[in-house]
Amino acid sequence: MALADNALTTVATLAYELGLPEPAAGSPAEKDLERRIAVASKAVEDYCDRRFGRATLTEKVRGMGGQVLMLDRCPVLSITSVTLDGQVVPVAEYECVGVDAAAGLLRTRYGRWANTADWQRGVSPEPLAGTERAAYTVVYVAGYVLPKDAAPGSPSTLPAPLEEACLLTAVASYRAKGRDPSIVSQSLLSASVSYAGSAVNTAIGLGVAGIIPDSAAYMLQPYRRLT
Repeated sequence: MALADNALTTVATLAYELGLPEPAAGSPAEKDLERRIAVASKAVEDYCDRRFGRATLTEKVRGMGGQVLMLDRCPVLSITSVTLDGQVVPVAEYECVGVDAAAGLLRTRYGRWANTADWQRGVSPEPLAGTERAAYTVVYVAGYVLPKDAAPGSPSTLPAPLEEACLLTAVASYRAKGRDPSIVSQSLLSASVSYAGSAVNTAIGLGVAGIIPDSAAYMLQPYRRLT
């Protein structure tokens, strides 16, 4: 098993966080850490409703008649092409820079993007909300260089809170190994122990953030897509 394409941290980093030696390649210990990273990374992505890895994407986008087209992935690094019903939109007519690029917004330089909705007939025709076609096709490069993809001259660009949230989730998963997740606390004579986050963590799966610890969920708030 290798690291998942969307892995937000590496086996070496997780082993260090756990105070373990880096496992040998192909060993059961390495596969165990890879699996926990895969689960944690997917949980972070689902919680944020976003994908973070750098990729070249071809995306169909609805025209809402506004000044921006909303792209699925950010930050946008470059725009390869934009077409409307197969017709190329000249590069000079749009831009995606600065805060727009960070938010995944493709802005027209002149007027507005076409509204691709069906139009109701009448004296004053108006677009029918909710009928917008994905008539724009945008080819673009977006996302972060993930830690596993870092290389000399191309370091990881993933924001530290995202990797830290993944690590906290994977560490919590590793340390809960063998424990019944339905048990919130245990007592023996005068001694007792409560498991942090077991009862209050409620957004995906178990609760507000599922398997993601509360401290990690807090770090992820600025990166969540709110719809």
